[in-house]
Amino acid sequence: MEKFLKEWRQDAMNKHQYESAIFIGDKLYAQTNDPNDAFWLAQVHFSTGNYSRAQTFLDKHKLIEHSPSCRYLAAHCFVKQAKYDEALDILGDKTPPQLLGKHKKSRRRLQQTSGNARNGAQRMGNGRLDIKGNSEEAVKEIDSDIKYEAEMCYLRGLCFSKQNAFDRAKECYMDAVRIDVQCFEAFDQLTKNCLLSPEEEWTFLESLDFDTVNAHSTTDSSQEAAQFTKMLYTTRLSKYKNPADFSNAVESLSQHYNLASNPDILLSKAELLFTQCRFKQALAITAKVLETDEYNFSFLPLHLACLHELHQPNALFLLAHRLADGYPEEPATWLA
Repeated sequence: MEKFLKEWRQDAMNKHQYESAIFIGDKLYAQTNDPNDAFWLAQVHFSTGNYSRAQTFLDKHKLIEHSPSCRYLAAHCFVKQAKYDEALDILGDKTPPQLLGKHKKSRRRLQQTSGNARNGAQRMGNGRLDIKGNSEEAVKEIDSDIKYEAEMCYLRGLCFSKQNAFDRAKECYMDAVRIDVQCFEAFDQLTKNCLLSPEEEWTFLESLDFDTVNAHSTTDSSQEAAQFTKMLYTTRLSKYKNPADFSNAVESLSQHYNLASNPDILLSKAELLFTQCRFKQALAITAKVLETDEYNFSFLPLHLACLHELHQPNALFLLAHRLADGYPEEPATWLA
């Protein structure tokens, strides 16, 4: 019956039928009393925008203290409600100093065990998995806990940024990426908000341990995934420094991973052209992408800047009106 209910629940989620998912998920949790099913049900409430109900559900079942995933979700509920002080009460106002080193060692241990014989794992008294166990399930669960710890650092940074404490936010974002190099949202906050200077960005990138990336398969696959991740992150850095390294990363991603026409790669190319004052070439790229994806908002600031530099007020005027009609709340609309 549990398998049947889980499949029904997942099918409802795949179809975005959230009320059905809540209805079935509630019955499944009543049968299993499994914290994972409770977390799943809270996630569905979160997906519907019912943040108060999701947070209350987690608190009612006393899941916040014992599970990083539940603690993260509860804090995220408060963030969505703009209750940043309450979120920080759950997250804490600083990253525990022992967290970085401990999780770095754990990730390396997981890489070593993920491809070996599986011996099972046990829960310790504090609720965390004993890393002595080498089962595949244990590997995945420890890896998941590490990722949620990183995401909590990201949320902590988001709370500080909303409170205009940008220096503290920057440190939290950096800690998030140090704990889990795949925490892209934290890395994106650092780069798109220019919280680091160009030199600091490149120094930070080189300090990251991409070898902790685990593809959950062979060692070669993990090494390739690590290099791929580093190249992707390289394309997000400031184009005012190390343009040769940037060009090498873009060329490799384009040739070996079929990303030559990917919008993010094209945006990075256009940004490099803009920093070189090659506004026509940059505009040609942004215009081509916007022809097929007119409201790709990540392209609009650069596109608008190119139009301004090339003295095209008519195009700016028309675009600004279209944006005002269709997306009056978007920041790019007001920029236009």
